[in-house]
Amino acid sequence: MLGALQETLVLWVTPDACEQLKDRPRSRRKQYLYLRPRRALFRREEYVGLLRVIGPVVEAALCSQAPSADDVRAPHNAVEGEAEAEGDPCRADIVIQDLGDRLEWADWWRTRVQECFPTFAKWKRLGVDPSHDDNPGPKWMDHEQTPVDLPTTTPTAQCCVS
Repeated sequence: MLGALQETLVLWVTPDACEQLKDRPRSRRKQYLYLRPRRALFRREEYVGLLRVIGPVVEAALCSQAPSADDVRAPHNAVEGEAEAEGDPCRADIVIQDLGDRLEWADWWRTRVQECFPTFAKWKRLGVDPSHDDNPGPKWMDHEQTPVDLPTTTPTAQCCVS
């Protein structure tokens, strides 16, 4: 199943589509992958667990290379969402949206999601939209919990992508 997901993501960013977009201004060329939860079906940590599993698959499919931690080409001072063209391995931006949570969870979400998609985070190609608590709709199964109630350590993903 992971292989099928990877193939789907690769097909999503086709060379033909990129060729058709080359004459557009850079800001209009971006491709996005939107991931949004069905909150009523998950606890927060369960959704993060799912992101930990699919993160390496998405990065393998949509990043042409995995820059090392010492890669000096990474745009450390770039404006969010504006990665340098030279050396940027990402073929799309990832947006985790509609988390529908309270303001106190915003930093928790950003930290956990960045752990799941480190290459996209490093190249400022990752967006996290906590959509604060006034967002109507289903709540997380553990909606009443606070970030203080959760363990401070985060487990690592138990799968690998080949």
